[in-house]
Amino acid sequence: MNITEAIDNVGRPVAYYSNIARWLGSVGDAIFLCQLLYWYGKGKDPDGWIYKTQKEFEEETALSRYEQEHARRKLKSLGILEEERRGVPAK
Repeated sequence: MNITEAIDNVGRPVAYYSNIARWLGSVGDAIFLCQLLYWYGKGKDPDGWIYKTQKEFEEETALSRYEQEHARRKLKSLGILEEERRGVPAK
């Protein structure tokens, strides 16, 4: 197997901006934010809400529950992220 075939089998890449990581002080926080920015506007919600579970974010980014919680706290404290639980069961 050559390198191209190996890369084809590892999944989709997740990109982030290194300057955002420097600004936030964390690569994990930057990956989380950049993944949110990637999904922004791609959903069907007219208000721009993104519906993602913790498990979905982990599958997409490999960020653990605790890394995600840290990123969410940081982004909420900066006024960048707003969260709302919806659905049954709530997500």
